[in-house]
Amino acid sequence: NINQDMKAYFQFYELADKALPTLAVLLKAQQAKQPTESRWSYYLGLMYNYKSMFADGEAALRKAVELSAYENCNIGLLYKNLANSLYGQGKFSETAEMAQKAIENDSTDENSWSRLANAYYEMGQMTTATDALSKGIHILPESGFLYYWRARMYMYAGQLRNALDDINTAISIDGDGDFSDIMQRSEIYRKLGNDKKALADCDSVISLQLALPEDQRDNSNLAYAYVRSGQKDKVIPMVEKLAQDADNAGDMYD
Repeated sequence: NINQDMKAYFQFYELADKALPTLAVLLKAQQAKQPTESRWSYYLGLMYNYKSMFADGEAALRKAVELSAYENCNIGLLYKNLANSLYGQGKFSETAEMAQKAIENDSTDENSWSRLANAYYEMGQMTTATDALSKGIHILPESGFLYYWRARMYMYAGQLRNALDDINTAISIDGDGDFSDIMQRSEIYRKLGNDKKALADCDSVISLQLALPEDQRDNSNLAYAYVRSGQKDKVIPMVEKLAQDADNAGDMYD
């Protein structure tokens, strides 16, 4: 049954890449049977994006957008994922255009705001990127995610005090368990010349991570904390352990 297969594969596709080739065959077969339904092209686009096959993802999602006129579907979701396909190919102007369309359809999607801002950043439009995040924060004042990204933009622009204010706001919203927030603050402290506080944040992340079961740890941030705290020797075994899975090991190798 195609619908049962879809549910099963999408439930586990992030954990079992071996299912993806079969999923592609199923989606293409269903697309041939129902060529005017956008959902099959949409699912294909998601799958291609997940596998970093962004050109294929763009083609599938553009087809989904084209077909969406025939259906009562979430066009904003299509635009958002199309923006991801374009960003992955370095098509930043088109990314901004699609992210803006996604926001016009759903201004409460924080991922669309961050994608818009990052597209502007990649085009060298730092002020426009920060302004986009400020607009998103105005709509979503409790989004620690958007404060995190505005903190990064301020940091890139050298506005370190503004960056520190924003990342502290993000931490107050997200809690001390958001390791990306804490590591971002550590980086800001380092740039401010406050090595003591930068190291304290690294040590905090290491302690909190090691208290978690191994399969629940955020290994990228743990590795980053080890490196920043001068414990690079502890990173190599982590990379070697993850090397069997190229998708999971990519950030670690970086």
